Amino acid sequence: MVERRKIAVFDLDGTLYAGPSLRHFFLFGAKRLASRGRVVEAAQILLRFAAWKFAGIMSHASMKHANCRLLEKRLTRADAEQFVDSMDARINPQVNTLLDFCRAEGYMTVLATASPAFYCEPLAKRYGFDLCTSTSTSPRRSDYVENRGRAKLDGIMELPGQLDIVVTDHHDDLPLLLANGGGTNYLVNPSAETQRRVHEAGVNYEKL
Repeated sequence: MVERRKIAVFDLDGTLYAGPSLRHFFLFGAKRLASRGRVVEAAQILLRFAAWKFAGIMSHASMKHANCRLLEKRLTRADAEQFVDSMDARINPQVNTLLDFCRAEGYMTVLATASPAFYCEPLAKRYGFDLCTSTSTSPRRSDYVENRGRAKLDGIMELPGQLDIVVTDHHDDLPLLLANGGGTNYLVNPSAETQRRVHEAGVNYEKL
């Protein structure tokens, strides 16, 4: 009987990447649009973000879908690579070291994130992940499904391997942490709220 390959799953924001990559992507994209004379569209990106973040009059998913739809129409693959260039300085060295270890040990390494596939796929390729599961931007808002929580777990469980390592910073990934009962869970700079929720769920973990 062939032994199933072990799977190591890494979150992006707050884990491999030290910060909110989506916010930085919107700022990057707005600047690119403005520099190309699309000032109104650049303003739309920022106004939608403010409508969600500060005014609370737009849901996060609706804001994210609308902004990503616009940016993915206007930006090029070269722009995506340049945005990934800008992310390099904020890659968490401890998490990257763990990624290197997992790769050397023969794990199937997966970048699993709710962030947009537009830049997550080139980022995953750059850092040597075997796979990337992220959020694709559907043409219609009604079809838009973020790769988070249970959806993220469902994607991982379809893979031909055995979940063994989960690395995250947030309790959004409790479904993954709970599914990895026989493996090792790492929390990266977790908040008090995340630690409380993970503890209440009976999940064992190590801090990274």
